[in-house]
Amino acid sequence: MNRGTQNDLITFRDGAVTFCAVTPPGQSGFVGPDGGKSPHHDDQMALYGRFACRPQALLREDVLTVARDSVTFVIGTDPRD
Repeated sequence: MNRGTQNDLITFRDGAVTFCAVTPPGQSGFVGPDGGKSPHHDDQMALYGRFACRPQALLREDVLTVARDSVTFVIGTDPRD
């Protein structure tokens, strides 16, 4: 991303860590040759305007809870075998 800014809020409280982020204007700055913008071009401006952010999975167990898919890489093997 070559524009905008990212704001992060990391909180350490009661033995737990939470992480919240917002990347205005949006997660993608893509604009096609025809001028068409990515659906994520400015999808975080409203959050930013409200001084809000998106919760982020920080710890392994949090990532595994919200993951939609996973891929396992094994070093030294050829997937074609």
